[in-house]
Order: sequence, then structure tokens, then C-alpha cells
Amino acid sequence: MYVNIESLLRPLQIGPVSTLNRWMRSATYESAALPDGSLLVEPVTRLYRDLAAGGVGLIVTGHLHVHENGRASPKQIAIATDAQAEGWRAVLDSIRGVSKVPVFAQLAYAGRQGFTQGQLPAINEAGAELPPVGTSINNFRVDQLQKVIECFAA
Repeated sequence: MYVNIESLLRPLQIGPVSTLNRWMRSATYESAALPDGSLLVEPVTRLYRDLAAGGVGLIVTGHLHVHENGRASPKQIAIATDAQAEGWRAVLDSIRGVSKVPVFAQLAYAGRQGFTQGQLPAINEAGAELPPVGTSINNFRVDQLQKVIECFAA
């Protein structure tokens, strides 16, 4: 099979965003968070700066949980608070120091797949803003689903 390498070097339009080329850093998992979900600035900055300097055309971050109850693993990076979002400033500034590559954040809420430390999820209490980690979507109330949507929007 013949692959036209030149086509891989052309930009791609995704809505209003134009990639630098068609090489994409796909979303993965960095395992680079403090216990509160804040990112470990130095290794995350180094990772994304190196990707940008290497010429990747689009960076998609590893999955970032939007609420503590939606955390997939103990070292998953969060973007649930303003302080956690602010932690990305150094990373983005470092990227901008070497490239204009677009950066997309992969937002996540793990739901039933949430990190439970091997325990069964607690019962979804009537007054709970969000159900406990590990709760199946079938056990969410409508207001709790709405809250998850609000977390993504925030």
C-alpha cells in the first residue's frame, strides 16, 4: 500500500482549529497527579513541550477528570477546580515557547469505572449532589446527570 507522506504533513481543519499537520498525540493517561488531582507540573510540562518541539500537529491531553467522583485512577490529573485548571498555565506556556500546535483537553468522568480502591461503591444517597465513585449510570438520578453535565461545562 502506498502512503503519500506529503498528505500527512498538510494541515487539517477541525471546526475553527487548524492543525499544523496530521500527526496527532492521542489522548492517553499520564499518571502524573498529586493526591488532590493537581498535575505534577515538571513531568507534564516536559512531556507536552517535547511533543510540541517534535512537530506534532495536534495534542490531545490525557483524560482529565471533571469531578473527584469521576476519577478513573489515583494519579489521574483533574481539571475540576480553577486551581487545577491554573496548573496547566505552565504547561501551555512551555508549549507556546516552541510551537503553535493546538491543544485539546480530553475531559472525563469515569462513572462506574471510577477509582474505588477495590471497594464496592457506597449507596447513592437521596441528597447526594453526585453518586459515589464507581456508581453505574443506571443508578444516577436526573439531577445528578445534570450535575455531571455542569462539571464538564465548568
